[in-house]
Amino acid sequence: MPISSPGKTQAHTMTEFRHQSFASMPWYRKSFIVLMSPFALVVFAIVLPVFAVFCAWAVAYNYLLECRFQSKMRRCGRLLRWKDAQKKISAEGGTLIIENASLGWNFTHAWWTPDNLLSDSPFSEPSDDDYKQVAEGMCCLDWDKWCWNQYTCPENGRAFLLRVWNGESLERRFKRSIPDLQVVRTWTALVHYPELSDGSDTDES
Repeated sequence: MPISSPGKTQAHTMTEFRHQSFASMPWYRKSFIVLMSPFALVVFAIVLPVFAVFCAWAVAYNYLLECRFQSKMRRCGRLLRWKDAQKKISAEGGTLIIENASLGWNFTHAWWTPDNLLSDSPFSEPSDDDYKQVAEGMCCLDWDKWCWNQYTCPENGRAFLLRVWNGESLERRFKRSIPDLQVVRTWTALVHYPELSDGSDTDES
């Protein structure tokens, strides 16, 4: 007598369970499911391609913006290639800055500066809990404002751009060759977010 494998036995059991569940339903539920199935398939067939096109457009659009930003930094003389960055960081040390410049997308920029940010900054680097509170209140931390104004701002910053879109991946690459490299993180997306009123306004008499 042939012995069924555990996978086949489990699949057969689940199929029987689904059949039994459908059979035990009241007639009006069965009728509703049968009547709505064609409509559900039509809606799914329409929505899925639209959703896929929207996602593809959003990814392509954001990637294009990232490429334009990189080109801008190149024209400003603030873009370092991988080999040049390796030489400079090996010789000068400094700080690798991982910047999250977006509210809804998880892409990151990698920047480098010969400065020691942790000793130069008047503010301490925020913890994960600090950023959780910031996300809830949608307010920008002083550390992030300072990093933006001093280093990552495209117009006035002093840091050199190393990579866009997935800058966080450079941290692992640098850590393999320069394990003592200082790395800091900043969430500058909220720098541009409008500040909420602190409720200090007084009523006019």
